[in-house]
Amino acid sequence: MCDSTKHRSISSIYYCRVNKGANENYTATGGNLAGPVSATAKVDGWDVTAVGIWPVADQVSLLGKLGVADAHISGSVTGPGGSVSVSGSKTDFTYGIGAQYDFTSSVFGRLDFDSYNVGTSSSSNRITIWTINLGYMF
Repeated sequence: MCDSTKHRSISSIYYCRVNKGANENYTATGGNLAGPVSATAKVDGWDVTAVGIWPVADQVSLLGKLGVADAHISGSVTGPGGSVSVSGSKTDFTYGIGAQYDFTSSVFGRLDFDSYNVGTSSSSNRITIWTINLGYMF
């Protein structure tokens, strides 16, 4: 059972022209396991994606994303029998989909689903992240 989980993300979105854009993220997560066994895990990294935007209604758009992500993972487990730790880094393609609603010409909300490949050069797993964003266009 996790007693704490943290997720931080910094995003910037650049709209070059109508229906095209770029997205970049920095994400960090972590948590601890409660009880006689202590475990920690951390994933952090960055990604840069191209974003295709398809307007489907007056204020609603669907998004498709494709890009590159670099993820670093580390984890450890400590118990009565000793401790084990692992770490690794992987750069790979990332992709995602989403939907955007424009509240005004400057304020928008987004729901995104992103998929990342994390691990090492010899072993990796695909993880998925759902995010809800509120943004302001300058």
